[in-house]
Amino acid sequence: MSRGFRPDPPAESATAPPPGIGWALFSFRGRMGRRSFFWASLLPIITFGLALAGVLAETNPITDEIESGFGIAMAFVLLAVLFIAPWIYAALAVKRLKDMDLPWPLVFVALVPFVALPAYAALCLIDGTDGPNKSGPRRNSRPWDK
Repeated sequence: MSRGFRPDPPAESATAPPPGIGWALFSFRGRMGRRSFFWASLLPIITFGLALAGVLAETNPITDEIESGFGIAMAFVLLAVLFIAPWIYAALAVKRLKDMDLPWPLVFVALVPFVALPAYAALCLIDGTDGPNKSGPRRNSRPWDK
C-alpha cells in the first residue's frame, strides 16, 4: 500500500536561506557566526530580566506575596526561562564552537562559574572559520555574519 508521493528534501546550496529561529535557539546542528550568536544569546537574558522585573513589581515587600495575576504569570515565565535557557545557551555555544572548528565538548567550560563570562566573551569576539571546516561546508547564518 502506497503512502503517497514524498518529494526529496531540497538540497542545501550556497544560496539557500539560513535556518529559522527554531534552529538558532534549539538545534545543535550547523555552524553560527559571532553576530548571530550574540544577538540570539540576548533573548533569554532579556526575557529573564523582564519576567523578574514583572515578579518584583507585583510582589508586596511586606508580606513577600505576589499580589496579581500578572505577577503570577511572570513567575511562570521566569520558571520557564530558567529551565529553557541552559538548553538555548548550550545549542548556541555548540554551533559557535563548530564554526570556530573547536570540539563541541568545550561547551562544558561554560559551566565553571569564573570561566563562564570569559568563555562567552571569547565566543562573541573570536572569528570563526571561513568556508568549509570539519563541521560543515559553510556557516548556517546570514552572509554578513562573520
